[in-house]
Amino acid sequence: MADTIWESYRPELERLYIHEGRKLSEVREYMRTKYGFDERKSQYEKYFKRWGLRKNHSLTSAEGKFIGRRIDKRKREHQKESEVNVDGVQYPPSKLKKSRYNKNKTFVSTVDNLPNAPSPSTPQGIVVCTPATPGMRLIWNQSLPWFQFAKLLKPGQDPNLSSLPSALAVTSPQSPDLDKLGKGEGRRTALQHAMNNGNMDLINLLLDHGANVNSAPSEEGGATALQIAAIQGYLGIARKLIDLDADINAAPAQFKGRTALEGAAEHGRIDMLRLLLDEGASLVGNYGERQYRRAVELAEKNGHMAAAKLLKSFKDKVEESGI
Repeated sequence: MADTIWESYRPELERLYIHEGRKLSEVREYMRTKYGFDERKSQYEKYFKRWGLRKNHSLTSAEGKFIGRRIDKRKREHQKESEVNVDGVQYPPSKLKKSRYNKNKTFVSTVDNLPNAPSPSTPQGIVVCTPATPGMRLIWNQSLPWFQFAKLLKPGQDPNLSSLPSALAVTSPQSPDLDKLGKGEGRRTALQHAMNNGNMDLINLLLDHGANVNSAPSEEGGATALQIAAIQGYLGIARKLIDLDADINAAPAQFKGRTALEGAAEHGRIDMLRLLLDEGASLVGNYGERQYRRAVELAEKNGHMAAAKLLKSFKDKVEESGI
């Protein structure tokens, strides 16, 4: 479960630490204040190492030598410019010019000068490639294995997979048309599929490209994106959905459904309950009363007394305020 929670925050952590260049202490403070995600420095270092998130990376002698030879060979034999990526992040050209391979750049061995000379093995995480042309749009060959594979995923073979080809298509090189994803009576949307499968990269991709966060759940056992996040404990994604105006009090599926509050209570997710309650989960009125009673009942039934106690404390506050 801990790994799943960390994975739900991975895109946000990568954005803050790598792309925005924030210090680890700043990332920790941001995550604590915005998401209530208060973890030790050692935990951050553990997961960053596992994900290969490194910055201010100093090239080793072997790495610098490899990069220098590869850049020189590409320019000498193919007249190509090069950019260097380390662990998926472009290495700053300014640092590259100062790196240690430049100190002895004038030396090129006789073997390296030979046509089709064998290249040394590539150090892990190092990629030397041609810079992308600004505004370049690739035309993909439809005979590529990806497209052939996608054709095999026929809708209708399994009612629970009816939107899977569309969901997978979003991760392909094609530009997705999100307005066409997940259409049809009783079908789950691409976003709901991704949420059920815990595919954080796909979830964030869909959200960043305008997926409807309030698509209704399928009639039996379905759930909205936020309801799934509440049930699974994806706190970071839940916060993102709420920021995108997901309906906290959306009605559950007609059969075997749960509201977001009920789902969080049933699984004893204290942090999720706090988030939903703070953001306006209804506890009053006909709908709110029913949701509240059901949430307490589910929490107690499954032995989550702390969750039940939290719900009761919020209910008391609501009644005292006269809302």
